[in-house]
Amino acid sequence: MTTMQVTSADQGQQWVTRNDVVSVVLQLDRANYNVGDPIKLRVGMKNTSGSVIEVFNGSPWVEAAIVVRGADDNVISPSGAPDFVTYHGLQGGGARKILPGQTLTFDWQLSEWADVSHWGYKLDKPGKYSISAIPAANGYIIAGSDAIQSRFYSDRKTVNSNRVEFSISP
Repeated sequence: MTTMQVTSADQGQQWVTRNDVVSVVLQLDRANYNVGDPIKLRVGMKNTSGSVIEVFNGSPWVEAAIVVRGADDNVISPSGAPDFVTYHGLQGGGARKILPGQTLTFDWQLSEWADVSHWGYKLDKPGKYSISAIPAANGYIIAGSDAIQSRFYSDRKTVNSNRVEFSISP
């Protein structure tokens, strides 16, 4: 893990909403589950800009909201509250650098896989499902010599990820 100390030429820079800087990359540990099996998701943040960026480091469920849909493509609401065990910076501290085109995978308790229950979901009915994600990124776009060029955050409303599909059997 690489962390950087960045400096800003303009300490008064404003945070700007940017949905073109990062996307979420999702992966399931498998495509088929039985009722009661943990559904494990790997969450990565991909730098889709042409510049080096830094994002604050946190748990997968803090860095990305997930959208779960059933076979009818209707959104399924979480059955509980998401975990708020960790916020930015508790997983190794500070911001993490992501090069253009690179993906940073978030981990929790030394594992890259997080159960969907951390997002408040208990998927216990047989059927076909899909998951996509909304980035919850805060960070910096870095200029040449580790100086902050600008500050950005995702709007936390726009889905910007791949879509993974899976089924649950009785």
